[in-house]
Order: sequence, then C-alpha cells, then structure tokens
Amino acid sequence: MSKLQGKVAVVTGASKGIGAAIAKSLAAEGASVVVNYASSKSGARTVVDSITAAGGKAVAVGGDVSKASEAQGIIDAAIKNYGRLDILVNNSGVYEFGAIEEITEDQFHRMFNINVLGLLLTTKAAVKHIGEGGSIINVGSVVSRVTPPASSVYTGTKGAVDAITGVLARGTGAEKDPGQHHQPGYGRDRRHAQCGRPRH
Repeated sequence: MSKLQGKVAVVTGASKGIGAAIAKSLAAEGASVVVNYASSKSGARTVVDSITAAGGKAVAVGGDVSKASEAQGIIDAAIKNYGRLDILVNNSGVYEFGAIEEITEDQFHRMFNINVLGLLLTTKAAVKHIGEGGSIINVGSVVSRVTPPASSVYTGTKGAVDAITGVLARGTGAEKDPGQHHQPGYGRDRRHAQCGRPRH
C-alpha cells in the first residue's frame, strides 16, 4: 500500500513549477490532491490530468489565498470532494525584485498578501480539519538567509514565513504535526528548511 493511501492533501499554487511537482508526488504516494490555482486553470487541469492518467485522484480548485473567503473555499473543496484533510502545502508565492527606491505600495501589499497573509488564511481554514498525524508544510525560500540585492520586500515575506512556521511548529492547539518547511531544491527535508523558487 502507498504510504499516503487514504490521505487528502491541498497544495496551493499547484498549477506549475514546484507546486505541480509536489501535487504529483503526493498523488503518486496515494493521496487524493486538491490542486489549487489562482489564475492558470489550464495549468491546474494539466496537473490533474497527469495525476489521474497515472491512476491517482485529484481535482483543480481555483482560489486566491490572500482572500479569506477563497482560502476557505480551497479547504472546503477538500472536505466536499474527499471528506477529510490530512496535509496542507502552502506553496503559493509571487516575487518582484527592484531597488528600494523603486518599491511601490502595490508591490509590497501584493507580495505580503499572497506570500504571508495567504499562508495564514489557508492554515486558519485548514487547522480545524487536520487531525493527529496530519501536516502543514510551508514552502519558503533561501532568500531569507542569503538576502540577495534588490529583494527587500520578497525577502521580507520569506523571513515572515520562517517566523510563522517556527511559531506553528510549537503547536496550533490540536494534535497534529504543524509548521514544517520543505526544501526540494537542496535535496533534503528539515523542519525549518526552505525552497528557493516563487510560485502562484
């Protein structure tokens, strides 16, 4: 039996890139997967088709994680389609680089709303459904440690993700395994690992 047989996962920002790869990997291990997308319905549909063609279960669900009602809707879709939720992968993310003199309020709010607020909103919606043995996995970025030039806002969002994950790792008030990070780009997993590519 596959190790995730009977489990249900939500992966945000899963229409392409790392999110798509995570969704396919979870499905290959037996999980039923909610493939979330913000704008690329066709990309999410391609991911779902790939999973189902391999014998897995998946459904594409649109939703902007930075809006509370839509974040709730993404989680509700897991319950509606599969009756439970065991794994949440907070993968949605956007980035823009530029000198400090070029930063706009719109850029700031867009990155913080999706990269940070979105993570909080999906986690808030999911935590009441995830039982013992479940996981919340946050996909971060190495920029919070290497602090590259012209990345003040994006690096700030990923520093916030690190801090929030540390808080969640201390417990969310329920018996589960909260607040993990994942670092596929570095070929290892650790509790406060990070991943260095943006997704949405």
